Amino acid sequence: MSDKKVYIGGWKQFREDCGATRKEAMEDFSWMGVQTIGTCMNLWSSEPRPATFGDDSNRTYYEDCRDALARIEGAKEWLRNYVKPEKGDSFDDAIGNQIRLHSGHSGCSYYSILWSYKYLLNNWDDWVLKQKERDAMTHYRHMRVDPYKIAHLVGDIDQILKGVPPSFVYNSQEHILRRADAIGLEGKSIQEIHDICLQIMEENEEIRAKEEAEQNERQHQDLIGGLVFKYQNPSRWFDTVRGSTLFPVDPSYITQRAYVEMEAKYPGYRSHIQDISRTLSANQRSMPK
Repeated sequence: MSDKKVYIGGWKQFREDCGATRKEAMEDFSWMGVQTIGTCMNLWSSEPRPATFGDDSNRTYYEDCRDALARIEGAKEWLRNYVKPEKGDSFDDAIGNQIRLHSGHSGCSYYSILWSYKYLLNNWDDWVLKQKERDAMTHYRHMRVDPYKIAHLVGDIDQILKGVPPSFVYNSQEHILRRADAIGLEGKSIQEIHDICLQIMEENEEIRAKEEAEQNERQHQDLIGGLVFKYQNPSRWFDTVRGSTLFPVDPSYITQRAYVEMEAKYPGYRSHIQDISRTLSANQRSMPK
C-alpha cells in the first residue's frame, strides 16, 4: 500500500491547515523554526505534524538585523528607502557603515540579509507568505500522491462515467476503487473520487505552470544582472577569444525581452551590443586555424 495519501482539498487546503496563510505581526520572527502546526483532521493521520517555516538560524539572522537597525537612529527608514548605487558597494554610506550584525556573516550573506530585510520592511505580509509557502510546499510534496497517479485515475474514471467499457483490468471500476483505497480514498464513490482527484489534478497543473513561470523570471533576472554588469564593465565580454567566462557568455543569449528592458535603461543598447558582436567575431576570425 502506498505511504502517500490524498490530502482532501489539495495544496490550497494544506496551506491553510498548516498555518502558511496566517498573518504575523510586523518584524516578529517567532514563527520561524520547527514548531507543531494545527491538527489536520482530513489527513490520513489526525496527529499534529511538525513543520518548519524557515529555521532557527534564519530566525537568529533576522532578529539580529532587526535589533541592529533599532540601535541606529533612522536606520530602518533608511533601509526601507535604500537604492543601490550604480557604482560602488551596497550600503557603503554614513548609516550603512554603522550597522553591526552580531551573527557570523560572510560579505555575501551580510549584503543578502540587508537586501532581504529591506524587502520585508516594504512587503511584510507578502514576504511572510512566500517564506511559509515555500517550506509548506516542501512538506506537501513529500506527502502528496504522485501527480501522474492522480491524472491517470481521473482519466480512467472519465471513461467509466462516459459509459466506455474498460479495455483491461487496470481501468475497471473494481480496480479503480482499489487504487483509490490505496491513496486514502476508501469508502468514496466513483464520482466522489473523480471530483476530489480532478480538483487536485487541476491544482497540480496550476502549481507546475506557476513554478515554470517563476523559473523563467529568475532566468530573466539573472540575464539582466549579467548584462547590466557587462554594460558597466564591457571588457568582460572579452575574457577569452571565444567570449566571456561569465553568463551570458556571448550576445546570442540576449532575449528580445532583455533587449527591450536594457534599451529602456540604456538608450542605444542595441548598437552597443552590435559593436560588441562585431569585435567578438573579429577576434574569433583572427584565431589560428
